[in-house]
Amino acid sequence: TIATDGSQIYLGGGGSFKSYNPVNGVWTALPIPLVSLDGSGGLNYIDGVIYAHDSSGRFAKYTISNQVWESLVRLPNKALLG
Repeated sequence: TIATDGSQIYLGGGGSFKSYNPVNGVWTALPIPLVSLDGSGGLNYIDGVIYAHDSSGRFAKYTISNQVWESLVRLPNKALLG
């Protein structure tokens, strides 16, 4: 699963979360997400935060400036994500 903030590329899956700097070609390991990003998960960047979800309806946000994941409210009744 992949997202970008316009300067870094963020990649999650396989039990890891990393950023890639395309200017210098450096990968950086980041804190592991609180949701599973394997297969059906997703990432989205908005205003300094990366939002993540998994197929079970769990959500979390990653604040880039302090590199911290925080759990968010779960979707009710395992609503489908589109």
